[in-house]
Amino acid sequence: MRERPPVKCIMPPVRRFHLAFGMNVLVPGTGLIALGRVWLGIAVAAWFALGAEVAACGALIAPASIPRWIAWATALLATAAWLVGQGLLMTHVRTLRDPNLPDDLKALRDLAEQALARGDLAAARLSLRVALSIDDSDVPTRILWARLLSKKGSRSKARRAWLEAQQLDNQAAFATEIRQALEQL
Repeated sequence: MRERPPVKCIMPPVRRFHLAFGMNVLVPGTGLIALGRVWLGIAVAAWFALGAEVAACGALIAPASIPRWIAWATALLATAAWLVGQGLLMTHVRTLRDPNLPDDLKALRDLAEQALARGDLAAARLSLRVALSIDDSDVPTRILWARLLSKKGSRSKARRAWLEAQQLDNQAAFATEIRQALEQL
């Protein structure tokens, strides 16, 4: 019986777009958080929550103490946050579903590897930052990031990066390298 070559996983199994869309409809920003855009998601969720809270207080809880125009203005702000949150999530999902994404990430990783090989840590950092901003759950990119931090000499950051890579490496493709790096730190 012929053995099949390993299947190249374009998107990690943690990508549950339907769940992210459902979360984002209830509270905008939470879908972004679920898909790895944590700080952007927190900012949108906070924007929405603050606007919705003041609007709810002005309309339902204490209408006599909050002027009507403030309640309406904050309701509009909350609505704007909701719309922006949906748009940002759709844009991020489109990026993650792009069939060229693996090739784009590979090109950025190749640039980073070349920069690491010639000792240009700043150029490697720049390439990896761009790759991680696109998809921060890409395991090979996380491995290169951990290698970069190990070369820079920041032990605590490198250790954290290796542990994050280990957590994402579901198929244990880099298990040996991760284990060895963690032992050396």
